[in-house]
Amino acid sequence: MGGDRQRRRCICLRGAAGPSCAPPSLRSWQREVHRPARYRRDSNRLQQEDNIDQDAPPLFSQDDEFVADLDRSIEELDALATTSTVPWKFQGHDIHVEVSRPATKRRSDTVANKLPVVVLVHGFGCSTFYWRKTVAALTKAGYEVVALDLLGQGMSAKPSREEGVEYSTNLWAKQLDDFCRENLQDDDAVVLIGNSIGSIVSLIAASGDFANEDESSDACFIKVRIAGIGMFNCGIGMNVHSITRDPKWSPLQRYVLDSIFDFVESAIFSNVALMRWVLGLVTRDVLRNTLLQLYPCAGNPGEIVDDELVESFYVPAKDPKSPKVLSQILTNDAGLTPMEVHAKHDAFLSKLPIHVVWGDADTVTPVDGIGEVGQLYTALASEDGNRVTMDVMHGGHILFDEVPGANRSMVRWLDAEIVAKRMPLYFCSDA
Repeated sequence: MGGDRQRRRCICLRGAAGPSCAPPSLRSWQREVHRPARYRRDSNRLQQEDNIDQDAPPLFSQDDEFVADLDRSIEELDALATTSTVPWKFQGHDIHVEVSRPATKRRSDTVANKLPVVVLVHGFGCSTFYWRKTVAALTKAGYEVVALDLLGQGMSAKPSREEGVEYSTNLWAKQLDDFCRENLQDDDAVVLIGNSIGSIVSLIAASGDFANEDESSDACFIKVRIAGIGMFNCGIGMNVHSITRDPKWSPLQRYVLDSIFDFVESAIFSNVALMRWVLGLVTRDVLRNTLLQLYPCAGNPGEIVDDELVESFYVPAKDPKSPKVLSQILTNDAGLTPMEVHAKHDAFLSKLPIHVVWGDADTVTPVDGIGEVGQLYTALASEDGNRVTMDVMHGGHILFDEVPGANRSMVRWLDAEIVAKRMPLYFCSDA
């Protein structure tokens, strides 16, 4: 973390164990998860009951055992949570949603009732599946977790422009807002955790910037329920056009870049037939080799990039509607950059806890690369006047599925900066 900012640790006063740790608004969502035959975890290993563990660890998971748990196989990690699918539609289109809850009692009722609902927002071309270790880490710590596929991505529906859909980061932010509005109840708080494009979508959803000009962003549901934002790196926008908004470019440089991007769009990305041909070249072996490049710091990349992970990318790519969706995503307006969102909503975002975990070997969104998003959060984390914290660690673009320390960092932030500060029984002290 930059500057002189001190790390903080929190001390827990543990309460008595209770019968259930699921927020009432989510407890009715229990359904079996259905995946395609080559796109499924072993559901037989999922525990279906809440077994109270009287020897559950304290609130703040800072021990070596926590890291060791995250080194388990995927089958063993699945046993830490029960996962259910939730039927839900966004603007009439089916959205794939998975809700995971702890399989074993981890917190007292006093603590459990104050835990925020954590919503995971994936990156471009990804899906709920690659959050497998993050879900395990969060549910192990007692959190209820919602992972959903963005419209046009993963196992969600893929409507085209002919069906009235224009893809944008604002559309996806509204999807998050509508989901939370329709499914969270009472005083449930929400924490959004994103990866890459999912991070900028989370930022837009939290700030309410997606709202139409004729409605106030203060009326947006997430904005009044948001407790914090977590980011596993952050993309600059929906496509490469965002890069030209970087103020460091001169007018001439910006003109040249825009001209190049416009030519590529018109010649390649706008050609749906060409997009269909390109996706037709995608094989499981091509995807496996590509994914291996995104796990540069894994000790066992061949084991992490398993058949199920490959299939979670392969199945959506082969959807017959994917070419039109891909063409839109690559050519539509890129939306606001993180720098623009922070500048526009500084008064709100400066008071919101934001934790950024970035891999120093990330080649997709380098922490010090073009676009300066990583530099933005590095600077914010070293300055006073905001609640941004940042951990840069040895990992790649999908570091939460690669190195255990990434999820450990996020859980510690949730415990210390979100839960502890919402509860009078918990207090923080400088370490």
